[in-house]
Amino acid sequence: MKFLVRSVRGKLTAVSLALVAAIVLASGAALESMLRDEHDDRLRRELVRHSNVLEAVLNESLPGDANRHVAFLRASLLARAGQLRFTLIDTDGRVLADSHIDDDRLPSVDDHSHRPEVLAALSGEPGVVKRTSETTGEVMLYLARPMGTTGQVLRIAMPASSGDLLIHRLRVSLGVTAGIAMTMAMLMSLWSAHVMTRSLRELVVKARALAEHRTRARIRLGSDDELELLAGSVNLLAGEVDDTLSTLEAERDRFRAVVEGIADGVVAIDATGHVLLMNTAARTLLGNDGTVQGMPLAQLLPTIDVDDLLRTDDVEQPMVELELPGPRPRRVLVHASRTAVRDGAVLLLEDVTDVRRLENVRRDFVANVSHELRTPVSVIRASAEALIDGGLDDKARAARFAAALHRNAERLSRLVSDLLDLARIESGRHAITMSTVCVADVVKGIVDNLQPIIDARHHSVVVDVPDDVIALADGSGLEQVLSNLLDNAAKYTPEVGRIVVRARHHDQRVVIEVEDNGPGIPAEHRDRVFERFYRVDAGRSREMGGTGLGLSIVKHLVAIMDGDVRVEAAEPSGARFVVELPLGRAP
Repeated sequence: MKFLVRSVRGKLTAVSLALVAAIVLASGAALESMLRDEHDDRLRRELVRHSNVLEAVLNESLPGDANRHVAFLRASLLARAGQLRFTLIDTDGRVLADSHIDDDRLPSVDDHSHRPEVLAALSGEPGVVKRTSETTGEVMLYLARPMGTTGQVLRIAMPASSGDLLIHRLRVSLGVTAGIAMTMAMLMSLWSAHVMTRSLRELVVKARALAEHRTRARIRLGSDDELELLAGSVNLLAGEVDDTLSTLEAERDRFRAVVEGIADGVVAIDATGHVLLMNTAARTLLGNDGTVQGMPLAQLLPTIDVDDLLRTDDVEQPMVELELPGPRPRRVLVHASRTAVRDGAVLLLEDVTDVRRLENVRRDFVANVSHELRTPVSVIRASAEALIDGGLDDKARAARFAAALHRNAERLSRLVSDLLDLARIESGRHAITMSTVCVADVVKGIVDNLQPIIDARHHSVVVDVPDDVIALADGSGLEQVLSNLLDNAAKYTPEVGRIVVRARHHDQRVVIEVEDNGPGIPAEHRDRVFERFYRVDAGRSREMGGTGLGLSIVKHLVAIMDGDVRVEAAEPSGARFVVELPLGRAP
């Protein structure tokens, strides 16, 4: 039912039914009024005819008072025979005779001079009135007319109920006819509306399919009416919509490619601080892989004041640096700029973690180099000044100053050499040649070179390196790595210590271990021993002649050979350095 009311077919049917109902009602009302008027005219004509007869009867008897009663009786009989009511009224309104009232009751009848039909007759004109009788309570049609020269009024009345019965029958007939007409009209309207709206329904279905992109076929109705023109307009509009959508899709793809191609994170927010857009880089930085559109920015970046970002203008674009928590904390520099879209802003999230780390490394490097250089330079300067001030004349003092100059010059030389090696390795200019290297041969050569230091400190060296352990590495690089590790073990292990070198295969890797039973490295220092100039015991390291760069060089050399290095605690005491390198094939 709701569909019929809302559809064009239902509306056409409703309009048709309304028109038929209006026509039936208007026709019935007009016919009823016409029949009522015709009936009243017929009753008036009958009243005039009956009044002429009664007046003639009364005029024959009125001159003689002896026959007056007889005349009244004859008139009453005639009125009753014609289903009329006869009343004779004197000029003062007294009722002289009435066909429906006995003579003995006439004196008690009300004055009739105020009745409208009587007033008209007393003025000399016939009066016809349809009203409810005050005596009988029935709707009557009254006719009053003056009687000759006497001035008396003759009034006759006839019931008007016969007209009401006729109108009732007319209404019943009209109701039946209207019901039949409405039924026929509804059926005809439904059929005609169905036929008329068939093309319209087809147009709606095809237009909806176009709108929902379920088809690209254009609408063809096969008619020559206005609906065909409307279909042509819909086809034209569909073509323009397709072109617009294609343009928008291309713009969207280009925009997405640009945004996704930006290495920095991009976040667009609206005027309320809710996220409109976020690229992959921003998702990675914020660690959010879910749906972020519509999410409050404060939920993603709680440390940012969104109101300050939205209040900014084009002249002043605020920058905020913050730290994002997580398994790997990141330092992010946030640039904000206002946009005209929804009065929002665009945030550019720049990951400056590595930049800040490199800045810290640079500051630490400068500070450490300055610190490392200060002592030997100061000693060299002081020794040179002492020699200039007369120390050359004292051979004992001169020899001591010369030895200090030589020792610190050697220290500077080692420091500069290590710095150059480290700089060359980090810059990628350190050329390596990956080849199969027999680890046992490299270890044997290093132990032979360090034998004087080992003998001087009475160390025992255990080499557990099978000959079939072949690593894929740079020969000179591996030699430098193991030399630094064995040299450190020899220097920092107390006299009569023990040093063990092992090597084995493990999961397509070569694992090399250098272990000593010295003081070891506390757990809190193990993550930092490979940093530049980092020393567990700075005083003892300088005393041993170390530069603080050896382990850093080891880490970088192992990394460029696709390996890994770490330090562990040895049992019961000491440190164990573990180097893992790719496994090489025996030639």
